[in-house]
Amino acid sequence: MVWYPVPASSRGPEMRLGDYLGAAATPGFEADERRVVQADFGDSASGKGIRGLRRTTDAFERFMRTRTAAHRNAAPAEGRFPVVLYVLGQGDHTMENTVLCEYLASQGYVVVSVPQLGTSPRRTMFVHDPASYDAQVRDLAFALATVVHDYRSADSSRVGAIGMSMGGVYSLMLAVRNSQVRTVIGLDPSYISAQPSYYYKYWAAPEFDPARFRGHWLTLHRGDSRAAIVDSLPYADRLIVRLPNTVHVDYTSYPVYVMDVPSSEADSSVAAVRSPREAVRAFVAIARYIRCYLDAVLVHAASPSCEPISGSTVEHLDGSASPTEEDLYDILKAQGFPAALLAYERAAEHSRTGLPLRRSVMYRIVDELGYADRAREAAQYAELTSRVFADADAYERLGDAWVDARDAGRARPAYQRALALDPSRASARQKLDKLRMP
Repeated sequence: MVWYPVPASSRGPEMRLGDYLGAAATPGFEADERRVVQADFGDSASGKGIRGLRRTTDAFERFMRTRTAAHRNAAPAEGRFPVVLYVLGQGDHTMENTVLCEYLASQGYVVVSVPQLGTSPRRTMFVHDPASYDAQVRDLAFALATVVHDYRSADSSRVGAIGMSMGGVYSLMLAVRNSQVRTVIGLDPSYISAQPSYYYKYWAAPEFDPARFRGHWLTLHRGDSRAAIVDSLPYADRLIVRLPNTVHVDYTSYPVYVMDVPSSEADSSVAAVRSPREAVRAFVAIARYIRCYLDAVLVHAASPSCEPISGSTVEHLDGSASPTEEDLYDILKAQGFPAALLAYERAAEHSRTGLPLRRSVMYRIVDELGYADRAREAAQYAELTSRVFADADAYERLGDAWVDARDAGRARPAYQRALALDPSRASARQKLDKLRMP
């Protein structure tokens, strides 16, 4: 589904909430659409889907006749607008946050959301399955590309992603893979808390490179702690907002959907935490905070400075402005080793907590350069790596790189330095002895 700004003069009839069911109607995907509608509808007995929000048929039919702020197939407003991907929570119905999507569109954003189809009709989304994660991220990337192509008002240079629950994980994965995504917003996201052992370790996947996301990252959540994933993306500007006395569904349109449900039919587990009125107030505050954050990042290209939500606590972690491993290689290639070393030394001098350079990535770059028959570049980058880590392993690898570059004169002192740091390092001693042989 796509929401976008429209001028008042071109608005058609208001959509009713029930009009969202089956609204996509994409030619060639009729079977998938039927599957989505069935999952969206759910049933009252289990409480799943949109049907689970009302107990009786009469109440549900009245609910489906609720007017929305959307107008179907209206002519878009003139101009260029930022694009926001809204990413659903795991297994949630596609209408879980239409109120937020409509609100953002009314404030000048093109908003797009896709259902979670999994990898086949039988294999829906599985939290332990790498293919499920990849399928959802690819679907989001395809949706973004399609909207940018089909809607002239969609500005591909200003893109953000908002993810609810597991949708926060998929949003983050998309941002790491796709440089178009400049900001990520997690709504009580799954990444903020420790996950069960059977979950797919997406953060350990080769394509999850923290250095590739240098944008703004907002997390709104209800928990007391945060997982290490927040610290593992050091180049992102991170804002973590904790909202006590909220429950998971308060970060969706649920509080608005059920605000007129009789107290006798209300979910007692959430009512024990906050009242329905408090939930609506929290949802409105969250929506306004999101809009303020997006306006700062995507509209004004400025650091967000939004009025705190009442009762919230805020933690801000600056993103590192230091060069990444790939940045250092680019400098080395374009300007030479002295310039790359100077860039590293200057960044290290100004860093209060140390640079987030990763040994494994720098070693990999050395190996890739060697494989590409660029032995001298590999040795120079290994030289840089030895300055960063300055231990026996780094210097032994430097010696190996100079051997590959056929420069024994530089390999010897590298092995000698490795042995000075670790006299028991037999491998370095053997390599040095071999170089001394006539």
